[in-house]
Amino acid sequence: MFLHPTLAPTPPFAPAPAAASTTEIFDIFNPKSFIYDDITNPQDALDEISRLKNNSSAYDEVMAEPILLEGNKRSKSIFL
Repeated sequence: MFLHPTLAPTPPFAPAPAAASTTEIFDIFNPKSFIYDDITNPQDALDEISRLKNNSSAYDEVMAEPILLEGNKRSKSIFL
């Protein structure tokens, strides 16, 4: 599994987080907070990268999403 989102604030020049993994990551991570790369269909991720590159408000929306599915509540149940 490759996962690039960070828990630290992302600088304005940083790329949107991307992940290539099984869909089980959606049990923990918010699918709106990163670009999911389905290795059997990479065109969807490429299209999303292109869309975010050309639409700064869509990019800002992705970057504003919480990384974890249920925020701090979910992280405590998983990591503590």
